[in-house]
Amino acid sequence: MEYLKLLFLLLLHFIQGSIALQINAIAYSTDEKSYIFNSYVNEFNEYSKKNNLNIKLNLNLVTNSLISSEEINNILESLLKEKSTQYDIYFYDITLSKNYSPYLLDLKPLLPKENIDLYDESLISQISYYDKKLTGLPISLSYNALFSNKDLLNKYKKRIPRTWKELIDTSKYIIEKEKQLNNTQLIAYNGLFSDPDQSTCSIYEFLYSCRESYNSTFPLLDSPASVVAVTLLKKIKDEISIGNEFLYDENYTLSKLSDGNALFLKYNVNASEKIKNNSPYILGNIPGIKDGLSGTIVTGYNVGIIKSIDSDKINYAVEVIKFITSLEVQKKMVLNNIIVSGITSIYLDEKVCSSIPNCDIYLDVQPILKPVNKAQDYNEYTENFTNYFNKFFYGNETAEKVLKSMKNLTQVYKISLNSKETLLGIVLLFTYLAIIAIELLSLITPTILQRFKKRFRYLTRLSKLSVFLFFVGNLMISSVILTKFEDITILKCHLQTLLFSLGYTFIYVPILIKLMIYLHKENKYSEWLNKNKNLCFLLTLTLDILLNGLALIKPYDIEDVLITDGENYQICKKNNPFVYIAVISEIFIKLLIAICSLLLIHKEWNKKEKHYDIKFIAISIYINIFVFITLFVCSFIKMSSYITYYVLQICLIFIISISNYITNYGIILVIKPIKNNLIMQKQQQQHVNKLEIKKTVCALNKVCRCV
Repeated sequence: MEYLKLLFLLLLHFIQGSIALQINAIAYSTDEKSYIFNSYVNEFNEYSKKNNLNIKLNLNLVTNSLISSEEINNILESLLKEKSTQYDIYFYDITLSKNYSPYLLDLKPLLPKENIDLYDESLISQISYYDKKLTGLPISLSYNALFSNKDLLNKYKKRIPRTWKELIDTSKYIIEKEKQLNNTQLIAYNGLFSDPDQSTCSIYEFLYSCRESYNSTFPLLDSPASVVAVTLLKKIKDEISIGNEFLYDENYTLSKLSDGNALFLKYNVNASEKIKNNSPYILGNIPGIKDGLSGTIVTGYNVGIIKSIDSDKINYAVEVIKFITSLEVQKKMVLNNIIVSGITSIYLDEKVCSSIPNCDIYLDVQPILKPVNKAQDYNEYTENFTNYFNKFFYGNETAEKVLKSMKNLTQVYKISLNSKETLLGIVLLFTYLAIIAIELLSLITPTILQRFKKRFRYLTRLSKLSVFLFFVGNLMISSVILTKFEDITILKCHLQTLLFSLGYTFIYVPILIKLMIYLHKENKYSEWLNKNKNLCFLLTLTLDILLNGLALIKPYDIEDVLITDGENYQICKKNNPFVYIAVISEIFIKLLIAICSLLLIHKEWNKKEKHYDIKFIAISIYINIFVFITLFVCSFIKMSSYITYYVLQICLIFIISISNYITNYGIILVIKPIKNNLIMQKQQQQHVNKLEIKKTVCALNKVCRCV
């Protein structure tokens, strides 16, 4: 009986285990730290079993050395893009957060607040947030540290340097003393500038360690702080380097850690595991420009949940994340020397610090993320970044010049309205406002408005509505200028097309309708058009709106125009068929309106009573065609200067607006008075001539009488 009972319990346990909910995770690692992921999985499964959670965490750990990390990451990213439900949880490299995060759930509403608050905000704000969403939490981190030769420091009664100046002074002193003892192989500092990636990270670390204060953000590349920083870095190389040790790779650093023939070495904290027990090196934080400042590149892994996870699995996946990132589990992993945790408070625990080496450096670590998000192609970015830097570091270029070039690699320039950046934007804006003010003031001047109506008395017989439409249309075209200021956005791209389209319609469709009515003999078509001219205008306007709406189905893209040794800028890019169809259709319709108008005008070109009216309309249309074609061509030309690109476009828009105003409205301010003055002068001259003739006749009559 007892045997049957035991058998039943075993069977029940087997059934329960077999129906446990499966949560599938995937991780990729090429280094020897891949055991971290298995440790987490084993810990959770043991916890789940003890607490009868009926959750089984499975891990697919990819460690295939035959496939590059880039290829593996592309495969994983494609799974996310395809919304595959094969895996529920992803362990991912924090340097690839930008690639993975768009496909991961926001953990903030899913995890308890106290769980998230365990982590240093300054850390997770860099490595765990994407688009203001917490898409992951760190499960293992790695930093760089300063390895200091304690034997040599003790020998000469020097401490671990806390500032770069102290590192220079200590190095000079000890190197000189050791030379006197015939130790000429001792190096002062390795730098780690072996390849573009390593060099870029070293530069970023150094710049961050030279920020103004502890709470300051990363300094702008062309700021005074950065100039001081790179000058100091070059000073370190020039004054304490004895050869090319800054150019040597990690193997060289490891060899120096092994033979002890270096005073200071910068390297990853994980290397401390490779140091022999009798090694002379102790770890400390990387120095800064001031005591208390430091800087180190942070690398490691996050864990997150995919958005496409089955809804019935979400709570179980959250349970896994909550466990993995909990204080208890993180502390246990730290005590077992498996990870460096993102929970700083762990290193305040005396029990922890008594069990692991170098505990104190994690309390004051000042991390900066590897600059992988600075460009689409990180490898190309680091190549160009270090090439520019080396012109200063190993050459004769000035710090200011190379830092400007380094900044320009990722800086997107724009016509700013901030006077601290440039006055160009302010000047262009005030020019725009002045033009609009002049046009609007002339609109509300009764005398000029009356002249405007008389100006087209033979042709358009314009109503107040027509005058209003002209000014609204011209204002729309002028307002395209406003979309050129500050950052280029998708909304601004669509507004440019919409304002151009509607503005042209408001100005020239009423003129075309009037031309068709009054330049033709009366017939049933002209009569119908005269009765339905407002309907025709509204139909054209509706077509404009529909075509612009079509472009919204798949909107514009914002494309970076990258200028080698220049200043980058952004443009609106038509990368989808809907935008192309909409734009080409708009161009075709506007050209049709222009051609029809010009054909009608040329038919009546020599009629004296309409001479000025139609010729100025023709001039206006020709100018618009020329400028719009120029704008269209310019949109395909890659210009080397963002100022040339934007200012050219703004000036062309100014030309359209001003020419429309002058040829259709403002010309009456000049032509009418001149014409009236000429007529008056002619009449006066005729009157004078008549008087002269009369006097001459009278004089002749008197002579005749005398004879």
